[in-house]
Amino acid sequence: MLIEITPVQEFDVEPSIASLVRAFDADPLMHYFFGAADLPRTAAVAQFFSQLMQVRLALGAPVLQACVDGAIAGLVMGYGVSRPDWPPEKVRHWDAWVQSMPGLDARFRAYDAVSEQFTPVENHHYLGVIGVDPLWHGKGVGRHLLEAYCGLAADDSRSRGVYLETTNPASLAFYERNGFCVVGKGDLDGTSLWCVYRTVR
Repeated sequence: MLIEITPVQEFDVEPSIASLVRAFDADPLMHYFFGAADLPRTAAVAQFFSQLMQVRLALGAPVLQACVDGAIAGLVMGYGVSRPDWPPEKVRHWDAWVQSMPGLDARFRAYDAVSEQFTPVENHHYLGVIGVDPLWHGKGVGRHLLEAYCGLAADDSRSRGVYLETTNPASLAFYERNGFCVVGKGDLDGTSLWCVYRTVR
C-alpha cells in the first residue's frame, strides 16, 4: 500500500473536511466543544475544520493530506514558527460563527488557556489538527502524516520541535510511541487535555 503525502489544494478541501469529520466523530474534544447531539455536532465539526483549513491555506501554513489509492485517508495542519494574523474577513466569519453557539467562545478560551500555559518558549511548529479516516486506521497513515509534519520542523533551522494537544488517550499513546513527551495537562469540565512536545534538534 502506497501512502502519498501531498499539500492540500483548494479542490481537496471538501473531501478533506469529510475525512476529518469522520476521524473526529468520537473525539472527546469535539464533544466538549460542540456537545453530544449527533447531527448538530457533525455540522459544527465540519464548519470548525473548514474554517481552520481555509485560514491556513490563505496564510500558506502547512496543510498536508495522506492519499491511498487516490482516496484521502487523513490530514494534518498547523503553523510554522510564526503564526501570522488571520485575514480580517476570516476573523469576522469566525467570530460570527462562534457567537452563534452559546458557550462556545468560553470553551475555546478554556482550551486556549491550557494550551498557552504549556506552550514551549522556544521556536517550534504547532500541530493543530491531525486525523485519519476510520477506514484507514491501523495502516500507518497517522504515522506517515506525523513524520511528514515533524519533517517540516526538522527542515526549518529556526524550529526546535513540534507542539500539540490532545484529549484522546489513544492518541496520547500514539504520540508517546512516536517521540512526544507530556509537558502539561489541564481539565476541561472533566475532559483531560494533554499537551505534548517532540524536539527535532
